[in-house]
Amino acid sequence: ARHVPYPAEFQVGGQPGPAGVDQYERTSVLVDVDDERFYVVDLFAVSGGDQHDQSWHGPLVEPVLPDLDWQVQSTGTLAGPDVEQFAEYTDHWGRTWTNFPCFVKDVKRAQLDEPRFWEWDFGMEEGDRLRIHVIPVGGPLEAIMGSGGSPARPPGWKLDYLLCRRMVGAGQRSLYLTVLDAFQGQPVVQQVRV
Repeated sequence: ARHVPYPAEFQVGGQPGPAGVDQYERTSVLVDVDDERFYVVDLFAVSGGDQHDQSWHGPLVEPVLPDLDWQVQSTGTLAGPDVEQFAEYTDHWGRTWTNFPCFVKDVKRAQLDEPRFWEWDFGMEEGDRLRIHVIPVGGPLEAIMGSGGSPARPPGWKLDYLLCRRMVGAGQRSLYLTVLDAFQGQPVVQQVRV
């Protein structure tokens, strides 16, 4: 099934919405393992445009990252190495913003060729944790980590973000397959493969 997610008159911050996006769909399945354990399989499909991003975050604790060849961006924000946090910037489509990409700093990037997971430890005595398994379906993707928050939050408040990005050609579709495992003690999902 396909649908046009943005009506012709759609605008964000007084600027036109994404051009040519004709699919923006999510399918999520909750899988019960037994009375206490479960996991979620999430499939996100997007078609149109040239940059496809999926964004995740966990609780207000730093995640444990997979062992990848992380390339650190030493300055700036997700909006660019020359864009300071909360500063106005112009995106690669020529639109001017003060929004999410300029809120996120401490950016690092790595190529993801095979399933890996990010894990957040809630720091609770019951051992509550969240693992987000990212499965790069249809070829590698760029994993981007950064931290930040809204300028409306107190100074020092931050949330760690994981973005999965693909740059695509005209008419190409991206599929993002993710398994979310919220558990206590031992993970429910031991391994993911396609």
